[in-house]
Amino acid sequence: APLSARAEDGAITVRLADQSVTVRTRVSPPGGQWREPQATGPTQWSAGACRVSRRVSVKDDHVHVADTFTNPTAELIGVMVEHYAEMAARPEAIYLAGHKSFSEAGNAWEAAHPSVFAQFKELGVGMVAEDDVFRVHARSLHDARSFGLAEDRLGLAPESSVTLEWSIYPSLGGDYWTFVNAVRRNWEVNYTIPGAFSFGHRWPAGLSGEQYAQWMHDRGLKYLCGGIAQYADGTYAHGTGILFAPEFVARERDWSRKMFAADPGLVPVQYFHAQCCTEPDARTKYADSRLLDAQGKQIDYPHEMVLPLFVPTETNSYGKAIWGYLRTLIDDIGAKGVYWDEMSYSVARVAYGMPWDGHTVSINRRTHEVEGKLTSVPLVMQPLSEKIVDFIRGKGLFVMANSQAHTRTMMRKKIVRFVETGSYSALSDSHLGCALGLGNHCEEPTQAESARHVRELLKRGAVYYGHYYARDPAPWNFTSVMFPITPEQIGPGYVLGRERIHTAVSGRFGFADGGAAEVYVVNGEGRRVTGALVSEEREGEKRLYAIRMPSDHFAILVRQTDPKPKPE
Repeated sequence: APLSARAEDGAITVRLADQSVTVRTRVSPPGGQWREPQATGPTQWSAGACRVSRRVSVKDDHVHVADTFTNPTAELIGVMVEHYAEMAARPEAIYLAGHKSFSEAGNAWEAAHPSVFAQFKELGVGMVAEDDVFRVHARSLHDARSFGLAEDRLGLAPESSVTLEWSIYPSLGGDYWTFVNAVRRNWEVNYTIPGAFSFGHRWPAGLSGEQYAQWMHDRGLKYLCGGIAQYADGTYAHGTGILFAPEFVARERDWSRKMFAADPGLVPVQYFHAQCCTEPDARTKYADSRLLDAQGKQIDYPHEMVLPLFVPTETNSYGKAIWGYLRTLIDDIGAKGVYWDEMSYSVARVAYGMPWDGHTVSINRRTHEVEGKLTSVPLVMQPLSEKIVDFIRGKGLFVMANSQAHTRTMMRKKIVRFVETGSYSALSDSHLGCALGLGNHCEEPTQAESARHVRELLKRGAVYYGHYYARDPAPWNFTSVMFPITPEQIGPGYVLGRERIHTAVSGRFGFADGGAAEVYVVNGEGRRVTGALVSEEREGEKRLYAIRMPSDHFAILVRQTDPKPKPE
């Protein structure tokens, strides 16, 4: 059905077949009032001193909106914006930032999933923030009458403009996963996830390269990440503290270089955290870079050790010093990859007492006046983060990270990024990014626990990365057939990839071009099982695989032929 949109003043009516939804935008001028949208009028308007100009573009499966906010005055102003759709009927479901809401009203702030989705009987409607600034500021909201997206912290410098981009996704009969997969395609986040991966092992002294490599082969691993640097007394040598931990560097150098020499197909990875630093006297040495709270006190990572946090930028002292940390990992240790822990932010998303990011302010909800400037950690770190990623990749090395991208700019770097699963609900953060979770919900002392993690992650539309593989090797490792995978569609119980399909649910599965597959069914103990659980079916030239398996099983379909090229 053709998609159309009509924009009048601050309202947009989107039509799809015989269904429609109207999204209205209200803007806050100072003085505690709201400038409400009018029924008719041009798509340029004023809200107090702020001028708004809107461009609406109809795409194949969504409507893209670009709102330019201009401050023509000589003073800083703050702007709050709410895009909301009123509901004529009670929705079947509402999702805020990927989480189903069970309340009459709710709010969510999640830059990795800056969205709202409402499911009605005939129509699904999603909204999503697009640009860097709107993503880091976005609030997903609903009450009993409406749902939408809001920007509550937009600061406009004197005589400046900023454009906030967002999109409306309607789909006939579409559910949350229809919305998610449409956004994923348009955001081009269906990129290849290599593997298998695990975090490090405390090696006994004196192993040979062949022994290191055999340890990896026995466990079906390709990527292994070393640990957090430590001083001689066992405390963490975070950040540039690694420059004062020569014993640790020597240990990591030994296994990294020997393993790679013995098998260049293996990838020794080193741990990197850009914000945590336990270098002696770091608080004084990098005073301009400290992550401060609203009271001006430095924030430490919540841990039994004292772990001060900083916000490195291109121009501050820690941002300049951090290159020594990176060069130690790459040039001294010899890492072939870098794992960036908590890449988007650590503990606090907003910093106080730092140079302004140019966009973020605190606005009084009652008076609409600016209370003060704030600094978004993802925004202010971004120029340095881009340079670090480009530096690592420029040396031909692998980059991976913990946490999903909080901006479009970093998302477009297509970094392999997982989310941790202390709570499985965190996997929603991967739905609009790299569809990957870390199996650290609990320890994995057995293959059965690892297999359970695979199933639980797949139930939430995510691929599995292992946490630690400290146990003796299994006779067969299911992770050895799980990678690489380039997701093309995710859903509740499966990830459909270009080279592989991972599923924790029974059903009929196949590749788009009908290519042949080898099917591995894994039972609750993590062992491969064969028998009558899989049957091959034909639909014309296409092969489909009917899988009927118990709920404690999962299956991996591995393509046996190269995929046919897609038509231009």
